[in-house]
Amino acid sequence: MRPFRCAGRRILLSATLATLLLTMLSACGGNAPAQTTPPVEDDSTMAVTTVTEPLEETVLIENGKSAYLVINSRTADAETTAVTRDFISKLEAKTGVKLKLYPDSYTESDCEIIVGTVRNRDAAAARLNEIDYFSWGVKKEGNKFIITAHSGEGVEMALRQFLAHIEEKDGRWVVLGDIEASGAVDKNAPVIPVCQSDNATVAGLYQCGEDSVEVCLRNITNAEYESYAGTLTENGWVKYTENTMASNLFATYTHKDGRTVHLGYYPTLQNGTLRIVNEPTGYLPATTAPAYTRLSDTTFTQIKRKAADINSAPGMSYIMQLADGSFILIDGGPANTDDEDDLLAYLKSLIPAGQKPVIAAWFITHAHSDHMALANNFITKYHNEIEIRMAAYNFPIYEAVQNAKDVNNTASRYQPMIDLFIESIQKYWPQAEHFVIHAGQKLYLADAEIEIFFTHEDLFPLEYSWINHTSTAFRITSGGKTIMILGDCEKSLCQQMADTFGAYLKSDMLQLAHHGSNGACMDLYQRIDPAICFWACSQVKFETDERMLGTKEGQEFNAYLRDNTIRVREHYHNSITTVIPITKK
Repeated sequence: MRPFRCAGRRILLSATLATLLLTMLSACGGNAPAQTTPPVEDDSTMAVTTVTEPLEETVLIENGKSAYLVINSRTADAETTAVTRDFISKLEAKTGVKLKLYPDSYTESDCEIIVGTVRNRDAAAARLNEIDYFSWGVKKEGNKFIITAHSGEGVEMALRQFLAHIEEKDGRWVVLGDIEASGAVDKNAPVIPVCQSDNATVAGLYQCGEDSVEVCLRNITNAEYESYAGTLTENGWVKYTENTMASNLFATYTHKDGRTVHLGYYPTLQNGTLRIVNEPTGYLPATTAPAYTRLSDTTFTQIKRKAADINSAPGMSYIMQLADGSFILIDGGPANTDDEDDLLAYLKSLIPAGQKPVIAAWFITHAHSDHMALANNFITKYHNEIEIRMAAYNFPIYEAVQNAKDVNNTASRYQPMIDLFIESIQKYWPQAEHFVIHAGQKLYLADAEIEIFFTHEDLFPLEYSWINHTSTAFRITSGGKTIMILGDCEKSLCQQMADTFGAYLKSDMLQLAHHGSNGACMDLYQRIDPAICFWACSQVKFETDERMLGTKEGQEFNAYLRDNTIRVREHYHNSITTVIPITKK
């Protein structure tokens, strides 16, 4: 499980723990019970405590022996397993006795330290369902200690406190205090109601943006998803909208406290995956298409860019003129003075003389410079000559994602571009909307409908091995025609989309993933099956690069698209400008 991170740093388990632990009653000394299955070093989770009076004692170790077993779940994440083993090692160093670690499938006994997301012990399961995702809890029931949290951080915090309250007394090691306590792993994390489930596991907690967090749950049934929607309503959340894409269910809920929750349920992914994103309430798109006056043809353009022929990173730039005369821009490419000038000239060529081009929405797929550097330069140079009504994006906290392949492209390189883009739009067009996009959402602009298929939130908890793994994917529909935009989506993103959306991906036009050079997968392209392919690369690369030709091992999906015996398709590179008509005025 990927740990929850705050601005790229692991959360320092805050909650200053009042006076800590008191503890427990009876003693369970003696030898461990006979084994019916071999001990398994498995996973585990959580422990923490606070103090109540009077102090009592629970004997943990006596005469160098203990009847206590440490119990945790076979499905626990690696970090939880690691901190549980570390707890056992530290307890051994402190007391000289090593407790044994057993999976939760082991026969239940009277004296157990139950750690983490254990569901087949009734008391532990009940306690788990009472604990918020960003909290921890400790409770003593009989001679059992229930140490509960949903994250590795919570487990580590709890076990540290539990260990601190094991003391030597009269030659015995005892736990002091009668415990029932809980606290926040991060006091700043929003409260997210817990999804009640007999089998759910928390795949990860993720700080997915500024003041935004995601909980990823697996083994969720459709009934449990529907029940969770009811839980939100019971807790004061109001449904704003819902959507279905293939068999996947999406919904947005708002709360009077100024927070919004986005749900994404994928029944075929990991035995049912539910993503819960909690963020500050910002712009939410209208739920119906707007009224508009048709003033122009609707077209989609891959514009010629000089930078495509001279840059090693080819970038991409797409322009869609809508029926009301406004534009959707997608990325823009690397910084290049000629391309910036050409973009303005092209926009002006499509509207009456003397008018300012209106950019209804500028989408940025991800923060690589060959995709958004031009946008920043363009806004800086030409803000007096254009109008921007919306910026659409979903940037992660780049310090919090792995960059094994992007070792030279640190967060300090990405964040300034992001900050400049957002701050410039706020400066020059303070009324412009900032649409932080999430999978399952729809945006209506004049005669276009935009569906969001993927953001970096949807890859978690898989590895983000470079910034292309944070790319977004969406589809534009207008005049009965569909255009799939993949940005620089890499293979793992593309495969997940193919697996979860299936035939729903079918589209007329396709912007190939990552310029056609790598990423993508056969399953995705076969499901999209486009008639028109946009290659965000130069003519030379399109005609000679073995990756684009599909002759390089692992790139066969490009050969599939180019094989006229399968289907005759139109292919366009961006050494020329290509305009595809959508509807007529």
